[in-house]
Amino acid sequence: MKAIKLLFALLLILKILLVFSCSERTQLMFFINDDEMALKRFEQILKILLSEDKEALRALFSTRALQEAKQINEYIDSIFILFQGDILSWEKAGGVIVDQSFRSDDRLKEVKSFFTIDINEQNYIIFILDYTEDTANPENVGLYTLRMIKEEDRETEWGFWQDMALPGIYIP
Repeated sequence: MKAIKLLFALLLILKILLVFSCSERTQLMFFINDDEMALKRFEQILKILLSEDKEALRALFSTRALQEAKQINEYIDSIFILFQGDILSWEKAGGVIVDQSFRSDDRLKEVKSFFTIDINEQNYIIFILDYTEDTANPENVGLYTLRMIKEEDRETEWGFWQDMALPGIYIP
């Protein structure tokens, strides 16, 4: 009886290892740190904004976001105007929200993150919606939403992430 239980346990472990060793599933096995991914994306955005590289910022957005966004070029200009001066501090505001879905061989992953930043003693809140994977619709991969509002406008311009998930850049 003991040998049967041991054999069953070994077979179960072997099956689990086989499922997670497939190249398609390696992300599950190694548990990619979504907080770290969101932080790297924010730092990438900051670097681009500080270098005033409009084309690099535009390139971060998914094809879908660029197609759906209204006045994307004007908002790109606006966000660079806000970033004139010194960044006094910034920090992550809470944890990230990650939604993943799997359908057959198709995978979708969206990462929502929140940051605060102090530029020339003006405090802003930033919301980022980033599609990091979409095997069914690759044109969705990339930045979808970059929302930047003044801290003092939190009451009127901040809400549930679902309400803030607008394509492109949003600055009230």
